[in-house]
Amino acid sequence: MQLLAVLRSYRKVVAWLLAAGLTSAAYFHWERNAEDPQGGSSPWCDDFEDASVPNGKGMTVSMHTTACTTLGTDIGTYVHVLRENEVRSRSSLAFRFAPHQPFEPRIEWVSPTVVHIAVDRVSQVSKQSSAKNGVRIEYSIGAEDYPPSLEAAKVRANAEKNN
Repeated sequence: MQLLAVLRSYRKVVAWLLAAGLTSAAYFHWERNAEDPQGGSSPWCDDFEDASVPNGKGMTVSMHTTACTTLGTDIGTYVHVLRENEVRSRSSLAFRFAPHQPFEPRIEWVSPTVVHIAVDRVSQVSKQSSAKNGVRIEYSIGAEDYPPSLEAAKVRANAEKNN
């Protein structure tokens, strides 16, 4: 009888710890995405510089990938279109996605004002702009594992128009 009471109290403690852990993980994930749209400034994140592809006319496409760990690992790739020597910022972010595999997208300047970004497969796209800093951006995305719902796609399209 006494053993049963002890087990019940342990069950409550374990349930409370599990709930606190999941709440903390959700908070840190939300905080990183809400406060740090560029990725990498959290102490739980490692930032990896990827390729920079200049167009020879003063513009460049710069990429980096972050791996953030709380209870799991959240990987994101960020593609910026910016003037050479400009620092990456929220306003230069053109494409943000969760990679399906750790492969960089292929970048090709079609002309000095048009860039083509190709990736065979992504887990999810969270930002996709059609133009940044006077450069038109074309995409070839083979597959998206977790495409947004129709409503989420409309919200994302409206947000892109405003950015």
